[in-house]
Amino acid sequence: MERLCGRHLRLSKETPVATADELTAHARRFELLRVLFAALGILVFTNGPSVFLAVRVVHTDLSFDGWAFTYPMRLVGLASIGLLARTAFGSLDRMATFAVGAVVIYVAWSLASVTWSVVPEATGYRAPTLIGVAAFGLWYGIELDLREQLRATSYAGLVSVLASAMLVLFKPRWGGGYWDGERDIHYFGIFASTNSLGPVCVLAAVSFVASAIGSTSIATRIGWMVSTAVATWLLIGTRSDTARVALALALATTGLVVLASMAQRRGASGRRVASVMAGVVGAVLVLGVWNFWTIA
Repeated sequence: MERLCGRHLRLSKETPVATADELTAHARRFELLRVLFAALGILVFTNGPSVFLAVRVVHTDLSFDGWAFTYPMRLVGLASIGLLARTAFGSLDRMATFAVGAVVIYVAWSLASVTWSVVPEATGYRAPTLIGVAAFGLWYGIELDLREQLRATSYAGLVSVLASAMLVLFKPRWGGGYWDGERDIHYFGIFASTNSLGPVCVLAAVSFVASAIGSTSIATRIGWMVSTAVATWLLIGTRSDTARVALALALATTGLVVLASMAQRRGASGRRVASVMAGVVGAVLVLGVWNFWTIA
């Protein structure tokens, strides 16, 4: 027993032990890597960089089955499958949810569609991309917390917004900021159309505002607000009514959530708050469906 204790003491003195600061720094680096990979996945799957690479760099046809789209999406998808498998082996309970089951059923149904597809070869060729996108979405939703998701979305949106703004300002014939004599000026940036840039600007603007609110640094907060202004400017320049409606809905939803939180803090019952919110959302949906063609 004395020999064992003495050996244990010697090992304790000789073996380096990580300090709390070192463990914290390691955890922060690991978190940053996860956030950066998530941001890369959002960029790849929104197709902005792939469109720019295919059309402006290698000058190929804009085909979503081309290598500029397929290779990046499959690489990110393959990495996502590995990360999702790591999550599943680490905690199988986190995978046993209704949402995961719904995604698995959807993917299985999509893969089974090869048997009745008009062009089964195309469906089979796109199947690995489908699996990769689903794996990335599951990993993103399960493994990252809300703060990490917000950071990843903000970083990806920042790259898309700034790159699109640079094209519109300095390469207008590439980014859409020019008058062609036939239609109004409309922005599409690094994307293929205004209907692609518009939703990205909406998502980016909402995430920028949330990042500004959650930031403790004045300089960082100003930077996010300036980025919000740039995203809003691009959104207006897209002339995409769909994106503008999406922004209005996002702002309205945010306002409802804030009002509900304030009502609960003042003593209102959760059931009453939920009933009021459901009534407001239901009324908006009814009005939207009733006036669908006018809005469209």
